[in-house]
Amino acid sequence: VIRGILASGLIAPHGTAEDAVLKTHVCLQWTRTRAFSEGLDSSFSQTLKALYREKILRAGFSESDLEGIEFGREEGPRDAVANGADYIPFFEDLEPKLVHANGLGEFVTSDDPVVLLNPFYLGRFPGGIAGPALEGTVVLFPLSPDYLAIFYDRKCYRVGAPGKRTVPLGFMSDLVALNNHHFLNAFENLYHRDASLAPKHVTEFSKVKNLRNRSRQVVREAPMGPGKSLLHSFTEPINYKPPTSFMKVLRSRRGETEPVPRIPDRNPALSQHFNAYFEAVRAGKIPKGFVGYIARIAERVLADEEKVIWSPNHF
Repeated sequence: VIRGILASGLIAPHGTAEDAVLKTHVCLQWTRTRAFSEGLDSSFSQTLKALYREKILRAGFSESDLEGIEFGREEGPRDAVANGADYIPFFEDLEPKLVHANGLGEFVTSDDPVVLLNPFYLGRFPGGIAGPALEGTVVLFPLSPDYLAIFYDRKCYRVGAPGKRTVPLGFMSDLVALNNHHFLNAFENLYHRDASLAPKHVTEFSKVKNLRNRSRQVVREAPMGPGKSLLHSFTEPINYKPPTSFMKVLRSRRGETEPVPRIPDRNPALSQHFNAYFEAVRAGKIPKGFVGYIARIAERVLADEEKVIWSPNHF
């Protein structure tokens, strides 16, 4: 699929088999990295320390001991890919387009090559804003030095010309902005092709390097009443929102700038299915695998066996 995109300069339309293959690949490239795995470990460790803090301290450990404790998983990277595969259905509804460097330079990539952004909600919500299920999500994935795939929420943004699947960049500032996103989100390494462009890359990266933050996993405890609290685990967003000529917020939504108590799901029905699936897996009622869970629902619906929303009890 990627060879075909690079050869033709075109990306498959939304809803095609090639679109599904590419989005599956992007999701797995997002979850297979050391950054994703260590992010899960950091979140897991912070959550456990928050849950058992008082018990650990009562056992004779000090605050400094607690800070030095890190909980992890024996099979972290493999668990990350297995758990990350559950997110594949949440990429399906994103609109795909192909961005062309258009002779302005090259796209860089990194050891964390899939970047999730949410410029629509950046600064409007005090938690995680770039989950694959959330409204306003944008996904960037370089395919080559000349081409970058962008997947976006078409209810929030316009990318390129309507009806055109390829977006040729017209300004160096657009190329710089896309490369800076990868620099800011990289784990440890950046990759590029043309050695003569390295000084230009370094110059632009130096302008935003203070925004980089290696420790972005946050666990925040919110009181929910007497003796109760809610633990909110999220990846802290990077405060970088450069203006671009090729991507704009839809005119109908430009007035939405106020803070929000939560970010809506793009597909509430899919999120409800995921919650039901998660509870059923945890209870041992069904095997793990959200893609298979959705496929079984689709098979029953297509077979017209029952015209109701399926629950875990049907499996």
